[in-house]
Amino acid sequence: MLSLAVLRAMSGVPHAVGSPNRYWVHISWLFSSLIWCLMSFWCFWPYREVDWTVLQFMGALAIPALLYSYNSLLVPPDPSAVVSWRDYFFDVRTSLFATGAAFMTAVVVSNQVSLGVPLLHPSQLLNYVQIGLCVVGLVSAKPGLHVALALAFPGLLVIYLFTLMVDPNSVFRADS
Repeated sequence: MLSLAVLRAMSGVPHAVGSPNRYWVHISWLFSSLIWCLMSFWCFWPYREVDWTVLQFMGALAIPALLYSYNSLLVPPDPSAVVSWRDYFFDVRTSLFATGAAFMTAVVVSNQVSLGVPLLHPSQLLNYVQIGLCVVGLVSAKPGLHVALALAFPGLLVIYLFTLMVDPNSVFRADS
């Protein structure tokens, strides 16, 4: 499912970037989704030692399914048909950010239920910030706010990637 999410996002990159009507805010979210895919691959490493129940397994599978859904909203089935990426972004904004918030909520819940990650672990705190940014994007259609989100979100992901996520096992240790 994660591979399909990457493929979906990558299929839109040439159209979104190469279009004369590109919208850099949309491109920022597209590249952020690719970072989310990378981080999701990386963060599934600690799940190899989980004694699974059906509910835990379904919760863990919800993560890549929601990420694929998110990328399917970012990149329509025929990206070459998009006339204005700005208009497209604002047309799907509500569904996009609702799905992003659901994705991050699934990450938080799965981390706690399957891996025993404490509620206030540093990795969880950054997940809460990501949920908050998605909720802000969901409730506001102000272009200026979306510019700020498009700048803040990838920066947060890069910080997350190069600090907490250097070692996939350390991300979820209770003593870190």
